[in-house]
Order: sequence, then C-alpha cells, then structure tokens
Amino acid sequence: MNYPKTPDLKNRLRHIFPTGSFPILPLKLKLSLSLSLSLSLLLLLSLLLGSCTVSDGIEDLPAGKGRLLISITNSDLQARVFLNGLPTDFYSSDDIELPAGEHILKILRPGYVSDPDSFHFRLFEEEIFHAAFELKAAASGDLEILNAPPGLQLEIDGLLRTDPDGEHIHRDLPAGSRRLRLSCPGYSPRTLTAEIPANSRLSLDAALSPLSDPLLIEHFSNVSCNPCAERDEVLISLIDSTETADLFHIAYHTDFPSESDPFFLEARELSEERTDYYGVRATPAFFMHGSPLPAYTNTHIELGLTNYLTNTHADTESALLSLQIHAVHPALRASVKLHSLPDHASPLSLRAALIDRMVIYSAPPGTNGVTHFENVVRDLITLSTAIVSTSAVDQSFELTFDPELIRGNHGWQIVVFLQDDSDRRILGSSYSPILRQTDYRF
Repeated sequence: MNYPKTPDLKNRLRHIFPTGSFPILPLKLKLSLSLSLSLSLLLLLSLLLGSCTVSDGIEDLPAGKGRLLISITNSDLQARVFLNGLPTDFYSSDDIELPAGEHILKILRPGYVSDPDSFHFRLFEEEIFHAAFELKAAASGDLEILNAPPGLQLEIDGLLRTDPDGEHIHRDLPAGSRRLRLSCPGYSPRTLTAEIPANSRLSLDAALSPLSDPLLIEHFSNVSCNPCAERDEVLISLIDSTETADLFHIAYHTDFPSESDPFFLEARELSEERTDYYGVRATPAFFMHGSPLPAYTNTHIELGLTNYLTNTHADTESALLSLQIHAVHPALRASVKLHSLPDHASPLSLRAALIDRMVIYSAPPGTNGVTHFENVVRDLITLSTAIVSTSAVDQSFELTFDPELIRGNHGWQIVVFLQDDSDRRILGSSYSPILRQTDYRF
C-alpha cells in the first residue's frame, strides 16, 4: 500500500540540528544566549507546528471524508479516473473528495499506459492523499464487440468500460493480452482472454447464452419479524437453485412489527409508498412480478413460485428493457432503454431501484436474530407514468442515484421494471451487473 508520509517533529528538529552539531561555548556566552535561544526555539517550534501537513486546508470537508489529488509528473495530459474498478466523472486534474476507507485508484488515457499501474491506499478522515503517475505512450489497438445484446457491459482488466454511443467499439486499448468480462441482464456472463493487436482491430462476437426474461420478486420484511427470518431464507435459497428462470429479488422493510427497523427508518417514504401500493398489512409478504406469492409456510412459497413459472409467466409476453451504466462517482448515472413492448391498453410506469447488495451487522438489529440482509432497496424513483404501446419502442430514460445511500461494503445494483399500476403486474424488468467497491465507509 502507498501511504502519505508526514515527518514528525522530532525528525524535523534532527534535520535542522543534527546530533553533535552544537559547538562547545563558554559558560557566560551560553547564559547570555539562553534567553534568545529559548525565544528562537519557541519561534521555530511555532513555525514547525504550523507548517503544512497532509491535513491542512481541508477544514471544509464533511465528516468521514478525505481528498485525493492526482499529478501526472511527465506530461500536461489528462486521464480519466477509475476508483475501485469503476469509472468516475473525474479527471486527473480534479480535486476529488472521497469517503474515508480503502480505495484502488487507476487512471486511463487511450494510447497510454500509467506507471505505476495503480495505487491501493487507505484514506483517513480529513486527509489528503497524493498520487503521482507517469503516462507513457504505448502501442494500441481497437476492440469491437459484435452481436452485442442490448445492455451489454464490458470489463477490461477489471475496469468497467462505458459505451455511451452504443457502438461497442473500444479504441486505443494497450496492445497485448487483456482479460475481458462480458455481462448482460438475461444472459450468462462470459469471461475470456483476448489479444489486442497493435495498430489494428480485433472483432469479437459477444456469444452470450441467453437466460429467460428476468423475473422480479419484491419482498417485505422486518428485523423483528420472526417468521421473516425463515421465509426470507427459503425464498433466497429457491431463487439460487432455480435454473429455468432468471430471478432477482429486492427487499423493502416495513414498520411492523417493529417501528425501529433501521432499514425502514433510513427509507421511510419509499417503504410506506410500496407497502400502500400493494396493500401489505403483514410480514413476510412476497410479490412475483407484481402478483402475490403465498407465504404462509415454506411449502406455500415453493408451490407458488413453481406455479407462477410453469403457468402464469410461461404464457406472458414480456417487454425488453436494457440498462447502461455511465458513471459511478460522484453520482451514479445510467440510462434505461425500452426496446419493445407488447400491446397494452393502459399507460405503464417505469421505475428504478438502487439496491444495497449486502448489509452485515455484528449483532442482530432486531429480535429475529438475522444479521445478514440482501438486496435492500435504498432508493426508488419513477422515471415515467405514461408509457404506452404506440410510443414505447426504443424510448430512452436517464436516471441518477446518490451512491452515498449505500451502507454495505458488498457493492450495489440498479433494478428497473415496467409496471401496470391498474393491476400491479410487472411486464418487464432488468438489472445491472454488481457494481463493486472496496470497503467504502459512508
């Protein structure tokens, strides 16, 4: 790890007065100089103690924050900043405010490689971390992804690469062996190693294997609901073991039976909104693509899930949604595109949820003994309430979330879904890849 070094006072004094450097003076001269020397030392100490350290000049930072400064020592060129494997809106010349905690920093400029490749550092509260890079010209080539499904996400050497134009052409990549990961909602992810040619282009078929349309399960829980502990675990186990469908679940926390549920208190408005929307009056409660799923016993959950997959959903035509992440820090920005929509009489609502992948408590926050909470909804926004079949094809919507809503250290995801508010049915859904961070502390 690279840590900023701040010399302590003792070392500063040694630098000014090395050991053995004082001459031997006559006693009278020593006494006559004692007062002036004392005053001089006091002045010297005040100057030393008032000198610039890594914490000076950042009194305006919010609690739990530090600052990152990047320099490119051999050039005036700018490079885009990546933090913890994810793109940001920052460039190397920016003054960047970050949460305290561990971070992995990389910079990227097409046609160049950085030295060092990255910094792995711990940022302390009210501290400035300085990172110095050199940019060196490198042989480069292009990568083109063919037959890319809507919403394709590409990681190159662990960095998520954005594609705002939707061309799936990535230019000026450093030539040589590169590790690629392709992922897309509704498809199995693919990982491979590709050789990027110098001064040429590699065309690569995405070749992703499709899953069934993603199905969204919304469940309502509470940290002091005793049946929730077992039912939630059963549901998650069923989702993980289901191979015939792509299932995704999100969790809302209610104020019953306990009004002190921390997840409810942090997202009271959206929790009450969804609780009233579905008419939930008891927990646990489950809704599969907007349809109630019986939760009286573990067997009811399993039978209800199986019945929905084999009967209801099998005969339903779904909308096709794709989700594209643009940036993560300082704001989480993405766009949603609606590619197709079955004929539908009433207007539809498009919603997006920000999901905290995992929150872990050292001790249970409620009375049901649970300490691990998956896919907690931190924010929910409505992008439109007037989508109709005749105007929906290839319609795009932009969304922005505040990443500081995330409290866990296990990454986040965005989930989007198209819903008929007249009967609560969800006609289509999609979700992003897991956007991971390294030990973010908010």
